[in-house]
Amino acid sequence: MNKKYLSLILALIIVGSTFNIVNAAQTNNAKIDWLVDNGIVKGDEGSGNLRLNDTITRAEASAMIVRVKGLETLATGFKATKSQFKDVQTNHWANGYINVVASNGVVNGYPDGTFKPEDKITYSEIIKMLVIVNGDLPVENLSVSWEVPYITKALEVGILDEINIELYSNKAIRQKMFEMVYNLMSKDSATGLETYKGIVIENKRTSGLNKNEIAIEVIERNSNAANYRYEKGSNVRIKLLKVKEDTDYLLGKVIDVAITESNEASRITIDNSYTYMTGEILLKNSELTINGKTYGVRDINKYAYELDKLVAVYHNDKEYLNFKDYFNKVGKSKDFKSDFSNVTLKGNSVLFIDSFIFEDIALVKESFDSEEVFQIYRDDINGSLGRFVPTTVIGFDANGFKSLELKNIKANDVVHIYDRDKAIVRTDAVISTTFERYKEVSNSNYIEIDKENIFFVDSYKRRPIYSLDGIRFFTLFGSRGDLDLDPLRGQRVSIILDVNNKLQSIVGNIKYDEGVFIIEDTTKRSANVIGPHNGSSTVVVEGYSVLNFLGSDINKTINDFTRGDLVYLMKEDSRIEKMVRMDTGANINSKSKLVAKSVKGSFEINKSWIVVDELRSLTSNFEINNANIYIMKVDGNKIPTIIGTTLEYVIENAKPNSDLKAYIISNKDFYIMNLGNNIKYGNEANVAHTIVFTNFENKNINLKKEVMRVTYKFIPGRDNIIEGKDIYGTTITRKVGKNLNLPELIPGDIIELGIDKDKIVVESMIMIPKNAVIFKVIEIDGYSSNRARKVVLEDSKKVKKEHYILKDALEFIEVEEGSKVSVNFNLDGDIDILIKR
Repeated sequence: MNKKYLSLILALIIVGSTFNIVNAAQTNNAKIDWLVDNGIVKGDEGSGNLRLNDTITRAEASAMIVRVKGLETLATGFKATKSQFKDVQTNHWANGYINVVASNGVVNGYPDGTFKPEDKITYSEIIKMLVIVNGDLPVENLSVSWEVPYITKALEVGILDEINIELYSNKAIRQKMFEMVYNLMSKDSATGLETYKGIVIENKRTSGLNKNEIAIEVIERNSNAANYRYEKGSNVRIKLLKVKEDTDYLLGKVIDVAITESNEASRITIDNSYTYMTGEILLKNSELTINGKTYGVRDINKYAYELDKLVAVYHNDKEYLNFKDYFNKVGKSKDFKSDFSNVTLKGNSVLFIDSFIFEDIALVKESFDSEEVFQIYRDDINGSLGRFVPTTVIGFDANGFKSLELKNIKANDVVHIYDRDKAIVRTDAVISTTFERYKEVSNSNYIEIDKENIFFVDSYKRRPIYSLDGIRFFTLFGSRGDLDLDPLRGQRVSIILDVNNKLQSIVGNIKYDEGVFIIEDTTKRSANVIGPHNGSSTVVVEGYSVLNFLGSDINKTINDFTRGDLVYLMKEDSRIEKMVRMDTGANINSKSKLVAKSVKGSFEINKSWIVVDELRSLTSNFEINNANIYIMKVDGNKIPTIIGTTLEYVIENAKPNSDLKAYIISNKDFYIMNLGNNIKYGNEANVAHTIVFTNFENKNINLKKEVMRVTYKFIPGRDNIIEGKDIYGTTITRKVGKNLNLPELIPGDIIELGIDKDKIVVESMIMIPKNAVIFKVIEIDGYSSNRARKVVLEDSKKVKKEHYILKDALEFIEVEEGSKVSVNFNLDGDIDILIKR
């Protein structure tokens, strides 16, 4: 017989009363007579009257539920606490009980703020109480009245078997309440279930159990059945085959569990009369402080029969036999603080500790499911990217711990790394809000949002990272917090928190239209530039445009810039605000240094760093984070190739036995340039800001070149097909290779593809963008089989200039005088591609 239900019955009989009881008479009601025969139900003193037709008040029912759930002590403590209901005074006999059930959601008040403690309880209300006590919470359904899901669940689990209720809104009588309780009790009796209260002390992570198994230490037996097998203190291994509970969430929880003879759980209910806390803990002697409160620890082995002793303790998934051993080995006999812990309490005593000390806390940039490798932002090298290869992860969110698969870790989750390859991953870390300001209080660092202070740690491997634009990430140092975050004041940002609700990242969405480009060519009032992702665009000089060279205040004209110039460009849409030449193509070529090679002959370069050879057999190492990557080929006075690309492309395609060179601008170099940029970078001498590879030889030297006019938009990383039409109007469809850095393409772009022997796209270059400069054809020669044709083009400023169309030029449509065209010029200034607009 379940003690929980026994206490419920007794509570129904004696709640609000002080009289004695004697044996009740038989009622000819099989369910109630069974309760009487087993000594569970007794009647009034003298008469034995069970008062089966009497009703019960809402206050009496509240007291009943509190006693059933074992919260009598809690209710006593709340006796003098002001009620949330205006009609329940602190001197009301049930005030403490009502406070407890209201705070746990068992009983609700009315819309006018009253509780109506002396009103008789209805069938709907008592059914809801019994469903909650039994742990059978229904799924909420906002489209129906509140009681419908609870009544439906009661019917489903058998609480209302053979009980006829005409109207659920009627006042409930004791007879039908007794019958409901009998139905609950008979479920376990009929199926031979044993019920226990125990604390979950083992799961797969801590003890290598199967993923659907837990182990409990029995606190008490909830069953009087003759076939119970486990006494208080027993360690019981339980299978969760039909009960869908998260074993990581259950660890440390006190549960009421019903099990079969094969130890398979039939039902689990968490006992919320115990307190479950997470956070940093401070350990000192036999005391534990968490969330500002201190609790005593009574050791595992010293108090074998006490309910308030420490039952189990883990640190970084390792079990310790007792608190003394844990304190001495983890804390080395000194007071120590864990970075995070999961603690279970009963009153002022600690029952369970699961603690962690982290080696690093980092934000996830993205994951690669096939490799189970994660890119994370590092705070030790100014927001650069690192790799994390986990073997074990635990999820964490506002509800506590949860099981988590590697494939479900996503960008903006926060990993808390321990034991090198394990991690707690916070999955609900992002808050969208308005950033107010950075502040420093008592030498501690905070950011303020919604009038609240969020603390951040300013120490190695704990610092947050920040981004003003959501693209470039940097480490947030306390000494520079005010300066670095000032552009975000009043802006909508994403705040990302760790498991202790401390700042891990702040990300803005400021749109900066600036960056490093290389000049492709210039006209009288504009320049075609290539960006780091190989996008080609045209920028126009306006009257307010500032053009100059690095180290000079003398204003320049667009004609002072030439192909191959590395420039820092600040613009608004296509209009130049400021353009500064950082270096020339010739200087870039002469200053380039050989990329170092390993003893095996491979280039000393990967996604995170590059090594270049210096003079006298010295080398220089550079970290790579958000660096601008280009390939430039210089041939004498000509620069035939300029490509904006990625490090991955260079690593994948550089010819192994070639003499690859790199021209590198570090963050410190860029900082010293003082270009007036809005985007802030670091000041590190060993972090690359921009890399231009020269002397690059592609190992895919036999690529076939193919020119087409794009007909469907192509977005890199999303699409794997490029489709267009050749000069004859024939549709061409080409598959795209993996791990390439191709530009985004829009219908109307004229592009040149590099195709390998399997007809897979390896390279793509925009030859004439859809928004290219448009010329008017003023004069044009006729066709000739053996010479170029002369053409006179007029630009938008009515400036006319003579050019030559090569005899093998690709013409996407026949051109005649008066036509409007866009063209591509080769290195000699001749036209090799043209299209009619």
